[in-house]
Amino acid sequence: MLWSRSFDPSKDLLDLTGKVILVTGGNHGIGYSTVKHLARKGAKVYLGARNEEKGKAAIAHLDEEGIGPGNAIYFPCDISTPLQAKQAAEDFMSREDRLDVLGAPIDQMMMVNHFSTLQLTLSLLPLLKKTSEELDPDVRIVTVNSTGHRLSRGADPNIQFKTFEDFNKDFSKDNFPSFSQYCFSKLAILLAMTVLQKKLATTSITVISVHPGTVDTMSDRLSFSRIARFLVGFFLVSPDVGAYNSAFAAASPLIKADPKKYKGAYLNPVGVLKEPGANARREDLQEECYETTEKYLASLGL
Repeated sequence: MLWSRSFDPSKDLLDLTGKVILVTGGNHGIGYSTVKHLARKGAKVYLGARNEEKGKAAIAHLDEEGIGPGNAIYFPCDISTPLQAKQAAEDFMSREDRLDVLGAPIDQMMMVNHFSTLQLTLSLLPLLKKTSEELDPDVRIVTVNSTGHRLSRGADPNIQFKTFEDFNKDFSKDNFPSFSQYCFSKLAILLAMTVLQKKLATTSITVISVHPGTVDTMSDRLSFSRIARFLVGFFLVSPDVGAYNSAFAAASPLIKADPKKYKGAYLNPVGVLKEPGANARREDLQEECYETTEKYLASLGL
């Protein structure tokens, strides 16, 4: 992918010394590489993972690769349900008195990808706001999204989010049910994050959604021939390169220099402002999605 050659995380990110960052789903793929890029710039990065063995193995691997002046710490973070997401946030706030960047995960399930991700973010808002009130603040919420939000069910002109049942659609009869669910969930969290940025308008917090590009997360696990791997390389990027856009959103000096330009932004790799899909731009759908999500979370006592 040609776009990756113009961005170098070792040169094109801010010095993150003294910054505290939480990356959920940090034990593999894009999350792992995001932890590495940010730690190498001096940040104290919490690697969130629900499996302790895998999380600590990822930390060990990072130590082997080298993370420079920063620090990577395993953080038990299971956000399978909104309640668990809230508990993880409370645990984090008991450990730290600041949070400069929250990096949210990639996942294909609506409960994790939308409801739990938003609950984790809302639960950590007091700490994010506290950090944003310091001198020369630069607090960011970064959510990994996808161009999928404008495809398949994400592009349905009749889509609605008026009830919880609207979030819980049955896509089993679609040609590619998992992809339909993935696109649907990516639209939902993009809508919610757009509203969240509006609600944070009086703060210095910047909310950004990023498309990582077409990332190869499978070829290392499949028995591809050398020729097949060579061909795949023309169309897919490694998770390490796929993390570049997340790293840009979390720590680029361009965003600090002009935060208004990036508030509520959707970025193509790397750091390219891109208008999201038609449904994502619908203000009625944004408010509908956020309000129904709030009601559902409230019904859980959250």
